[in-house]
Amino acid sequence: MKNPYAYILTLLSSAERRTNVYNNIIPYLEQGRFEIYPAIDARTNELEFFREKHPEVNRISLTDPEDGDLRTRMALIYGFSRILEDVRSKNRNSFIFFEDDAVLLPDFYDNLRKAMQQTPQGWDVLKLHCCRQPLNTGAVMEVAEYPDSFGGSFYGTDALIFSDSGIAKTIKLLYNSELRGIDSLVHDVGIRAGALNGYYVNNTICAHQHGFLKTTGIGKRYGY
Repeated sequence: MKNPYAYILTLLSSAERRTNVYNNIIPYLEQGRFEIYPAIDARTNELEFFREKHPEVNRISLTDPEDGDLRTRMALIYGFSRILEDVRSKNRNSFIFFEDDAVLLPDFYDNLRKAMQQTPQGWDVLKLHCCRQPLNTGAVMEVAEYPDSFGGSFYGTDALIFSDSGIAKTIKLLYNSELRGIDSLVHDVGIRAGALNGYYVNNTICAHQHGFLKTTGIGKRYGY
């Protein structure tokens, strides 16, 4: 069985993000089973050029977030939409999506397979880490239905795997919903509304940035 294909969405103009991708994501992925997708730089007119080149993204309805950072959210969701279209055009039956601040931990694929074995049939999306709460430092791998078991947040989209059904549903939601960004597409419009069957892993597959690793027992175990 092949490892799921992975897409890494990264801002190539950022040396810090490039460094994280090459040091903390790529070394743990199978060669030939991933690709880097350039993110749109929202600080430039690249966003407008992208909308002209890919007019279909204008069908995506984004509401103005409270923090006012609409251009950044537009850039992220547009980049994610192109990845979804690439997945669909190549008939992939699953894929992993990484943002460029993800940090993978050792034995990534082994732990991913263990998590997939625990994930109930009919799943659409599986979050590969718990964000904004302590990670479980025990040896037991736990897959939980969001949000019941651990009460953690699904926000922080830096590591997600989508099934075949999840791909089709997410593409439909992308063009038929009002969104605040990738987070709200998966979490609010998808899982909380009952449109996506979502789960998350409380274990050691990956973590969110080094700062998060440093505050957890998991990070200390791996020298972060």
